[in-house]
Amino acid sequence: MSTPLPAATSLTYGQYSGWDCVWCGKRLTTGAVSTGRAQGSSGAHDLSIEVWACPTCAYINGLTDTPPLPGGTT
Repeated sequence: MSTPLPAATSLTYGQYSGWDCVWCGKRLTTGAVSTGRAQGSSGAHDLSIEVWACPTCAYINGLTDTPPLPGGTT
């Protein structure tokens, strides 16, 4: 079961910039997985952005079949 993506307007600066996991907020280092586009707008301005997940959250949400390494960084 996949956790829905948050709205682009509710992301932190790090999540919106692609530095942090879209779901858990941890800093992304290696193995980040694209999760799709978080949708959002402000008036006529499209704020939708591609967002990324850490290997652990990507595995939990069924985006990858590869479990994260034990003790690995996310």
